[in-house]
Amino acid sequence: MKALKILPYCFDGVTPKTFNPGDPVTVGKDVRADHVPGLEAAGYLGPDDAAVSSLSLIAAAPPVAPLSNELRQDGPTVAQYVAAGYLASNYPPAGYASKSTSDEIAAAVEAEKKDGNDGGGTDEPKVDDHKFAKVEIIEAWAHLDWPTYKALGSAVSDTPITNKAEATTAIEAELKRRADFAEANKPKTK
Repeated sequence: MKALKILPYCFDGVTPKTFNPGDPVTVGKDVRADHVPGLEAAGYLGPDDAAVSSLSLIAAAPPVAPLSNELRQDGPTVAQYVAAGYLASNYPPAGYASKSTSDEIAAAVEAEKKDGNDGGGTDEPKVDDHKFAKVEIIEAWAHLDWPTYKALGSAVSDTPITNKAEATTAIEAELKRRADFAEANKPKTK
């Protein structure tokens, strides 16, 4: 038998091997005997004298377009950028061409400075680095079984959790802290 198309196969479930069109394939060594009928029906395997189509020699992956250093032209104007809560001093966004004139950008940066923002900030949102911030609290936390509920309460508390009321208080306090953080760090809009 031989491969008629590119055939990725793993006989032992551990070591993969790829057979190219025309490669010999030994039943029982390269492929399992019970897989042969399906591989033949799908056109992957055939007898040694079977013709291999020249089309099957072409890899299945589509050609990859070359990377482009061109800037995207569909970005925002400086006014749209600032209205979305970003700093004018960071305009245009990375990878985008400016759609505003240099005078419009300069005016927006000047207005930003008058508002008390020196432009030294970042347009990235602040990261909540509180010690409990990485603890995942699922939406249905109130319906967890007791061992999981207690573990979640303990994960967001500095004091030991001994009952459901203490766990509930700790979880609700952490949810409030997160909501307060998100509210305090929303991008400003004008």
